[in-house]
Amino acid sequence: MLFAARSGILLLAAAMFPACDREAPAGNPDWHVDAAVVDAVGPPDSPGPDAPRPDGPVDMAIPDVPISDAPIPDAPMPDAPMPDAPMPDAPMPDAPKLDVSKPDVAIPDLTAPDAPQPDMVVPAKKGCVFVTGDSAVGLAVGLDKVGNIFIGGSYIETVTFGGTILAGYSGGCWPLTPRNAFVAKVAKSGTYQWATAVKSTNCRWLSVHDLVVDGSGSVTVAGGHQAYPTAPTVFGSYKVGWGNVFVARLNAAGAFTWVTSAQVAQGLAVDVDSTGNSTIVGAIGASAKIGTKTLSNASGKHLMVARLDPNGKVVWVVVAPGKDVDGFGIAVDSSGNSTVTGAFAGTLVVGATTMKASGNKDVFVARFDKAGKAVWALSAGGAGVSAEGFGVGVDGSGSSVVTGTFSGTIAVGPTKLSSKGARDALVFKIDKTGKFLWALSLGGSKDDMGWAVAVNAAGVAAVTGDFNGTATFGSTSLSSFNSLADSFLVKLDSAGKVLSANSVSGNYKEYSRAVALDGAGHAAVTGVTGSSSVTFDGHTAVHKSGAASSATFVATDSCPWGANNPSPGCLACCKPCLAFHGSCTKTCAKQHADAMNKCNSNYNACKTTCGTDAGTWLCSGCDPYLAWCKKNAQGQLSLCNNHCNYKSLTCQKACACPCP
Repeated sequence: MLFAARSGILLLAAAMFPACDREAPAGNPDWHVDAAVVDAVGPPDSPGPDAPRPDGPVDMAIPDVPISDAPIPDAPMPDAPMPDAPMPDAPMPDAPKLDVSKPDVAIPDLTAPDAPQPDMVVPAKKGCVFVTGDSAVGLAVGLDKVGNIFIGGSYIETVTFGGTILAGYSGGCWPLTPRNAFVAKVAKSGTYQWATAVKSTNCRWLSVHDLVVDGSGSVTVAGGHQAYPTAPTVFGSYKVGWGNVFVARLNAAGAFTWVTSAQVAQGLAVDVDSTGNSTIVGAIGASAKIGTKTLSNASGKHLMVARLDPNGKVVWVVVAPGKDVDGFGIAVDSSGNSTVTGAFAGTLVVGATTMKASGNKDVFVARFDKAGKAVWALSAGGAGVSAEGFGVGVDGSGSSVVTGTFSGTIAVGPTKLSSKGARDALVFKIDKTGKFLWALSLGGSKDDMGWAVAVNAAGVAAVTGDFNGTATFGSTSLSSFNSLADSFLVKLDSAGKVLSANSVSGNYKEYSRAVALDGAGHAAVTGVTGSSSVTFDGHTAVHKSGAASSATFVATDSCPWGANNPSPGCLACCKPCLAFHGSCTKTCAKQHADAMNKCNSNYNACKTTCGTDAGTWLCSGCDPYLAWCKKNAQGQLSLCNNHCNYKSLTCQKACACPCP
């Protein structure tokens, strides 16, 4: 397994998210509109007889901008009658006006087709989260070696990723709701690189359940479809007219290069080895077909593991007979060995090992070598209860970490675990020989699930799942909104110690289904949200449609475009808004400087006109005038800057992401 990425199974309730409404954040709080604007006030009373008025009133224009409802008072002159005294011969020039109604910089039109409006959210710490794809459900996630994020899942009718709109089958299906599948790439710069659809031609359900990114940037996906000769499933230029599950590969540009279909009882999860072979896990019934291979088995539902070559051709298929078996997770190590997990009732025979469930269902883990030969198998469970394995990952030593869920009390090798609530998330580790190393439970007093795990070569494991109410992860307690479901992302070291725990939380429900981990220990998780906004690691992303439908979330504990910086995709939208603010405030500063110069010029003219009478009552109004003129100009500067802030924030709000 080149890049650890594991996704859980698809167990989502349809139409579980009601509409709700929340307004998007306005933007950077450092740019604010003052609650009260500096008043322009008249000059103080003169110490003696009233001073003469200048020829023109010093009245600086107040711009008509929606900043404050508070009226700006006029600058009155004293009401006392003017004395019968000579006026200065030289009229005083008018004070300048700051024209903020039409600044000399253009406000960008963000409704233009070429204006980028990304979904990305500016991280303020280390992690970040974004919401994308209205009606989309995120079920698979991957990371490549340079930090690009890949997501897969399903959507209804149409979905938008960045500037790419994917259309799907939607007509004449009532009361059915067909779903189409998607794969999308988000570059480490924070912009969408491409998005590709798998389209139905009938009223059926399509989905990508799992994906893996290899060293060349190619993406291998596994999922479900319902295809018929008269209603094929469309994978780019490929049309497949049979089967209910598929494995397919896309090149680095997002184009399909091959598709293999299968007709089995349940599947699939997939992983890829260093040579490009794909190995899949699932379950089959009495008969099945995988690619060109047809299989016949005894009645029941049996474990199935199959390997495909780099071109999608089936190399081998292994069937482990059982009564009621589900194969949910798979991981391939550097030697090409495959470790699979799932759950079974009754019995399950893997090679020479026969396992019998001790409870309603037991979790199993089995290893097969690169030729498909069983190496070892083991199980864990408890009397009268259930334990299931949903995800597995392998480290550089060949040890495996498994996650799932359990209820009641179970035995995991020598370790006894008891759930605190209806179900707890389960995590345990096995070495390459099949020996249990450690086991632990995660959760609280309600229902908690571990859906997926990814492990890097150093043995660091990232586990994701769902919890309700308050749950404990090591020394960290997390609480979900209103005791509804939230998603968790927990990291463990190679000994099972909790390194960190975070939640993806909104104002309704969040369900995670997949996690990926790179060699440096950076994790990404995806799932579905019904909230109008979601928060991860202190950062909030807004669901643009106001949670009118479900949407996909992606959270990462290390933003690929850098902590404390917005993504370039966000900057592309913010740039004209920030440029406007800089130019607008610069204009305000220049106009203010001109106004102050005029005030000083008028003051000097007043003093010059007085001549030898300086200090007498005739010139006693010059100093009060200067103070009044400067204060009036300062008030106008405040209005002008507030106008710039208001216009810039309005521009930024259209970006749907806070700007720096």
